[in-house]
Amino acid sequence: MLTIERYVTLYGRLASEVGAGAAAEASLKQIAEVLYCTERNAKLVLRKLSEEGYIEWKAGRGRGNRSQITFREDREKLLLNLSRQYDDPGFGRMYLFI
Repeated sequence: MLTIERYVTLYGRLASEVGAGAAAEASLKQIAEVLYCTERNAKLVLRKLSEEGYIEWKAGRGRGNRSQITFREDREKLLLNLSRQYDDPGFGRMYLFI
């Protein structure tokens, strides 16, 4: 699964009500269930999404403190930009060189 796919999946399940830019509460267990993976792998996915600038993740410390995830980009805008990138004629030529 690509990073963008994971972002869109998480956004759809966790941020569809609050939208981009607002913090949504989620546990690591919930994120692992959404991504159909282990909690350890979910941590790796969150770290990668955070490093690439898609999300901001604040882990809840201690009992009863829920973690917060903030999605930095709106899902529809991200998908529109991605589709425009794939539609670019130069993208196909670049793919041939790889």
